[in-house]
Amino acid sequence: MNLNIRVKDRDILLEVKDGEEIVDKIEWKDENSLSLSLLKNLDRLLRKNKINAMDLEKSDVNIISAGFSTERIMTTVSKTVNYCLTK
Repeated sequence: MNLNIRVKDRDILLEVKDGEEIVDKIEWKDENSLSLSLLKNLDRLLRKNKINAMDLEKSDVNIISAGFSTERIMTTVSKTVNYCLTK
C-alpha cells in the first residue's frame, strides 16, 4: 500500500492506495494549521481502515502549488514516513 499526499493551494488530499485501487482518502482545506491537521488526518485515515503504518510501502508527495512552509511540512512528513518504513 502507498500513501499519497497532494497539495494544491489550500486543498489537501491524503489517500491510501493498494496498487491502483484507492482504499480510502481524506480531503480538507488548510486553515493555517497544517502541521496539526495533517498528522491527525493521517492517523484517522490509517485507523479507520485498520492499516498499520508498517503496512505502507512508500509515501509520495505531489505539490502542485503551495506556500514555502506547506511544502516543507509535506515533504518532511513524506520523507519521515519513507525513512521509518526502511527500518
